[in-house]
Amino acid sequence: MPTPARPLPPTTAWNAAFACALEHALTFPNLSQRAPDISQLDERDGALAFALVDAAMRRWNTIGYLCGSALGRPWRRLEPGIQAALVTSAGAMMFLDRIPPWAAVNEAVNWTKQAITPAAGGLVNACLRRIAEVVFTPPAEVGGLPGRRVNEVYAFGRDEIPLGDGRALRLHAPLLPEDELLRLAIVTSHPSDLLAGWRAAFGIDHARELAMHGIMQPGVTICTRYAKGPIDASVMTPHRDSGHHVYIGESGKLREALARDDVWVQDAASTKAIASVAKLTPSVIVDLCAGQGTKTKQLAMQFPTAKILATDTDVARLGTLRSVHSGNANVRVVDIEAIERETHALGMADLVLLDVPCSNTGVLPRRPEAKYRATTNPSATTGTDQLTRLVAIQREILRRGARLLKPGGTLLYSTCSIEKAENEEQVAWACTELGLTLVSDERTFPTGVPGESVTRYRDGAFCGVMKK
Repeated sequence: MPTPARPLPPTTAWNAAFACALEHALTFPNLSQRAPDISQLDERDGALAFALVDAAMRRWNTIGYLCGSALGRPWRRLEPGIQAALVTSAGAMMFLDRIPPWAAVNEAVNWTKQAITPAAGGLVNACLRRIAEVVFTPPAEVGGLPGRRVNEVYAFGRDEIPLGDGRALRLHAPLLPEDELLRLAIVTSHPSDLLAGWRAAFGIDHARELAMHGIMQPGVTICTRYAKGPIDASVMTPHRDSGHHVYIGESGKLREALARDDVWVQDAASTKAIASVAKLTPSVIVDLCAGQGTKTKQLAMQFPTAKILATDTDVARLGTLRSVHSGNANVRVVDIEAIERETHALGMADLVLLDVPCSNTGVLPRRPEAKYRATTNPSATTGTDQLTRLVAIQREILRRGARLLKPGGTLLYSTCSIEKAENEEQVAWACTELGLTLVSDERTFPTGVPGESVTRYRDGAFCGVMKK
C-alpha cells in the first residue's frame, strides 16, 4: 500500500509549491484556485512558489504524459505525492527560465524522501533525470551549463511542445502521438474530449486555435470605456477592442494605476453583456450572481441613477461586495435569502443580471485549473459530468431571476463559457419554459495565440437578452 505524503512546512519556495501541488494531485481533476502558502516566505521566494505552481497547473497533463512515458507507466496510477514532486520539478525544468535542472531534481528528490519514502525519492530521481535528457542539451554539446532546446516557432511536430510566448520546446525525439487531436490535447494540457467537442462544434482549425489560446499568458486588461479623464499612456496601451487598455507598467504599481474609480480590471469580452443593454433606462436592477462585484461596478457606471441590489450565494464574496461598493449609495448588497423581499419592496426589477456559474471555457488562460474539470467523464462522487450539473444550476438561477422581473422587464444572462449547452440552449430553454422573449444573443470567442501581442488577447463570453 502506498505511503501517503506528509507535507513539509512551507518554509521554502519549493516546499510551499510541493505542498500546494499535493493538494491538487489529491483532488485532480476537480482542481481549485488554491495558491501556495507563502506566509513564511519573503517576496522573492513567494514569487518563485507561485511561478512553480502556475507552471504545474497550466501544463499538468503535458508534464504527466512525459513523466509517464519516462517511467513506462500511466501517470494517473502514480500516488499523489509522487505526482506532486514530478509535476512541480518537471514543470520548472520545462517551462521556467533560470532554474538549473540539477536544482529542480535535487529539490524534488529531497522533498520526496522526507515527505514519502527514500524509495519514492529514487523513483522521482530517475524520472526527472530522464526528463532532463529529453528537454536539455548536454553541457558537452554547448560548452557550459545545459540549456533547453527551443525552436523559435511551434510547427505542431511530434518532437515539440508549444510555449506561451510562441516558441516551442524541442524534445530529443518524436515522443508525442501521431494522432493530431490527441497530440494537441497533450501539448496544450486540455482534456481530449473537450477538444473533440470543440472540433465537432467549430471545426479542427478553430479547435486548434482555441487550444493554443489556452496556453497564453494573459495580460491585465482594464475597462476604460467609462473613464472621465485621460489615460496614462506610460502604463496603459490601447487594446484592440475600444474602451479597453492593457496595463504595461511595473507589476508593483498596478494598484496605483487603478486608484481612480472610473477604470478597473475587466476583460473586453466581459464588458459586452452590460453594453448589450446600454440603451435601457432601468430604475431597479438586481445583480443576482455578483461574485467579486466587477459587473456590479459596470452596472453602476452604465446606469448611474438606478438602484442596484447585488447579492451572491457565497458569504466571503458578499463581504468583498460590501467592501468594494461601500462608497456607492446606489448599490446595496443584500443576503441571497433577502433578495426577493428587497426586490418586491422596490416594486420588482426592470433589469436582472444573471452572470451564472459556468464551465469557464472562455477564460482558460486566466482559470487554467478549470480546463481539467471541463470533461464529459462522470464524477466519481455525483455520477454526472460537470456540464450536466452546471446546466441544472443555471436553469435554477434563470427561474429565480425571472421571478424578480416586473412585466416588460429585461433578463440579461451571461457566462464566460463558449459551450452551446450553457449559452444558446439555455436562452432557448428560458424562452420556452419561463415565457420569456429573446431580444438578442451573442457569443464572443477568445482571441489571441502564443506569440501575439497581449493587446490582441481577449476572453470568450456569451450574453443573451430576454424580455418578460
